[in-house]
Amino acid sequence: MELKFDKYLHLLALAYTPGTSILDWCPFSGGDTLNTIIENHNARCMQHYQDKLHWLPENIKMLGEGINIVLHDLSTLSQLQGKVTDIDILLVDIDAIKEKTTKIRETIYRLKARMLGKQKKYHLLQISKMSNASSQRTYFEPLSIVPSVPEILSNQKAFESYLSRFCDSYCISVNSAFDELKSHPPAGVDLSATKVMMGYIDIPEIAANVRDTAILKNMSVNETAELARRAATQEIYLTPIVEMFRTETEYQIVLDPIREPVDKIMVEQEPHLQPVNLLKLSLARPWRELTTEQRNASSNLGLRGETFAAVHLDQPTIQKQVDSLKDVVKTTKFSAMLPR
Repeated sequence: MELKFDKYLHLLALAYTPGTSILDWCPFSGGDTLNTIIENHNARCMQHYQDKLHWLPENIKMLGEGINIVLHDLSTLSQLQGKVTDIDILLVDIDAIKEKTTKIRETIYRLKARMLGKQKKYHLLQISKMSNASSQRTYFEPLSIVPSVPEILSNQKAFESYLSRFCDSYCISVNSAFDELKSHPPAGVDLSATKVMMGYIDIPEIAANVRDTAILKNMSVNETAELARRAATQEIYLTPIVEMFRTETEYQIVLDPIREPVDKIMVEQEPHLQPVNLLKLSLARPWRELTTEQRNASSNLGLRGETFAAVHLDQPTIQKQVDSLKDVVKTTKFSAMLPR
């Protein structure tokens, strides 16, 4: 049976279908169809996992990552609706949108409005058959964009070479994160099985965030590997906090308020462990009893229901928000050693 990925980056082509499907579109004159280019890319990634990294089939299926083409184009974007938040890569045919007609403007405006609903980075790859084409990057603001380098890919070879960065950076990140976990496993956590390890620490998510940052900052192989190790190290020290507070009723522990975003982690400086004063927050009353204002304020603190608990830095701004909720939120003060 053919081995396939469970995880894909979703690519949306902002172009016009030449026939019945965007899969048949040829981005470059005399080149292959988009479907052929992406299928070849996925095959190269699969071979890389198998022949160079020697991953087991179950690890390739669970951890590997390919690219999937969204079966829509500029003429059918309205049918995407809420699914636009699944998109990771925007492939823009500058020649198709250069005139910016009213229809094109409205189409892309609606697309951006829906994509803004999810806080994530979108990779922007632009192509053109014209030698004097201008980048349309600003046209996609205020989305959080990761532009290709160069911003306009003028031939199939350059396009395929850039696509390979997704696979290469992701592979480096997965391997480096795993190495860090094996070298410094979280206290009290059994890492004997990959699934158990992933149950505690989301390796694919770490790798995806590192990949995006590595591409955005044009990081070297060594820098990418180091960033992945440090992102994994952070999760190693956050994991005991989850285990400290997870209960049958409060089992969704929100750590984002104390988690350093991957794109903010400095690879040039060695992190140091230090004690950090923290606040664990949870609801003191049932969610159904809260007013709309109280629910919004609680959600802003990471509490979206009775099963949630959130951990914040113990600082005046957070305490002020808690005080404004009066008897809605209960707090527990504690400290933990975290890399800073």
